[in-house]
Amino acid sequence: MRGRWSGLRIITAIGLMAAGIRAQTQPPWSSSYKIAFDHIRGGESELGVRELEALGASFPRDAVLATSIGAALDSDSRHQQAAQWYEKALAIDPQYEPALNNLALSLASRGLLEDAVPLLRRVLKINRDNGRAAYNLALIALRLKRFNEAVEAFQLARKAPEPAAPSETLALGEGTALFKLGRYAEAGKVLNGASACSEVTSCLLLGSSQALSSDLPAAVSTFQSAVRLAPNVPDTYFRLALAFLQGSRDDEARETLAVGLEAVPNSGLLLYGQAIFYEHLGSYEQAIAAAMKSLEQDPARADVWALLGSLHAHQGQGEKTEKSFQKALQLGAGVGTAVEYAEFLVHEGRYAEAEKTLNELRSSHGNDSAINRGLGKLYKAQGKFDEAAVFLRRAVTEDPQDPAAHYALAITLQRLHRDAEAKKELELFSAAKEERRFVRALEIASDPLGAREK
Repeated sequence: MRGRWSGLRIITAIGLMAAGIRAQTQPPWSSSYKIAFDHIRGGESELGVRELEALGASFPRDAVLATSIGAALDSDSRHQQAAQWYEKALAIDPQYEPALNNLALSLASRGLLEDAVPLLRRVLKINRDNGRAAYNLALIALRLKRFNEAVEAFQLARKAPEPAAPSETLALGEGTALFKLGRYAEAGKVLNGASACSEVTSCLLLGSSQALSSDLPAAVSTFQSAVRLAPNVPDTYFRLALAFLQGSRDDEARETLAVGLEAVPNSGLLLYGQAIFYEHLGSYEQAIAAAMKSLEQDPARADVWALLGSLHAHQGQGEKTEKSFQKALQLGAGVGTAVEYAEFLVHEGRYAEAEKTLNELRSSHGNDSAINRGLGKLYKAQGKFDEAAVFLRRAVTEDPQDPAAHYALAITLQRLHRDAEAKKELELFSAAKEERRFVRALEIASDPLGAREK
């Protein structure tokens, strides 16, 4: 899944012929087809296309040939023409699986992902053992962020009699979808059973899944394997350091970041790791300095700008806070950062701006725990404690590990003279507060779809 469509499997024309689909012997048009296809591959595209069109006219009721012509045209990036030939094949035989598969991928190659999905679903209704269609559907579902469908499709692809990709690739895909759903333990189980640490990408995803499902000893071991596997990749040290921090092993986290910076000097990612480390220690000036150094190396990291915004906010540096958060949002920071910015506006007494921001987020992201926390904090600041309690209860129900929501709810309940409930929320706050930044940083760094080159 390194390239956008590198994994998608178009059934090639030569592949159709070699498979002997619907025939035990080569069809009568095979030699003429091969000549035309060789012309296309050899740079004589116009000649090859004319020959294919003439061949198709000579065998107008042959679905295999029509599909093969479409595949040849796809190989020459003539996707619209290819789609027409796949449609001709389907007019001859509406259940011809290779034509359905190839038409779906021809549409996907033009960015028409939504149009591709029902065609691949059709293939799987005809034949649930079609590993190629299952794999293609899984990859497209990932791109459309339909992670539940992606999980199901990857599982079908893995069970197929003839898998369309190596088992490690299929496991990485399924693990990616499970990770995006927050099903970390399941992701770890899938990845762990597929030689995950033979390749750094899957090794890092396995370690992150283990860390986020609170299996820290396993996560540390996995990330250490990743460091040995790829000692010049900053991400291996970064995630190992986060796992150490999550397990309250501060000295080992510090040492890991130092060793990483020796191996990869001036790594923006590892300097960001140091900023997280110093924030954890309460050394905010050092954290700001490390974050600034990180941004000197890579000024386009939204997560670092977001951290810098929260650090400036802690120091009471309002103008710098606003600029940092706005920069993070311009660079595509997620809903969590947008809520942090809204909470900064609340702290500054800019309630109307905060409410506008949060309501816009709510309309686009639905019932998100961070948004509910932000609205709860807004209403608490305005003295609307009953309304605040409603939103803050939603927030802690949706995300029981959010310390800020527990703390805000505790204060709100105190204002409502519900002291026993407030005491319970303060206890939950104390239990959750320590590891939150590490978990969030690990979630962002481990995002298999949103991650950038480091």
